[in-house]
Amino acid sequence: MALDLDDPSAVALAVAAAFATAGLEAALYGGLALAVYGEPRETRDADLAVATVSVEAGRDALQAAGIQTVIAFSAVVFGGLSIGRLTLVGGGKLNTVDLVTPRSVRYARALSSAFPT
Repeated sequence: MALDLDDPSAVALAVAAAFATAGLEAALYGGLALAVYGEPRETRDADLAVATVSVEAGRDALQAAGIQTVIAFSAVVFGGLSIGRLTLVGGGKLNTVDLVTPRSVRYARALSSAFPT
């Protein structure tokens, strides 16, 4: 079954599954995370909080899951965050996955501790 790139929940679940299979640690972030907590927000993309996942590793995990993916950009600084974007391609449609990493060592450590090994 093909991934519906117009369904943000399906995209987030597919990305989470691909990352888990690849052993990459990430947590839902952004508009979809707000919706889970009862604050609906229009969004199409999947934002993931990551501490040690590179866009290359994310792309590789998604491609291994059969999701055509290209790197749009990597390590763009936005305030205290570093953001990388993966573009998912399929069926004449696009969607994006943003990998959001805290630039602060303290916050990155706190994020990493949320994923006990």
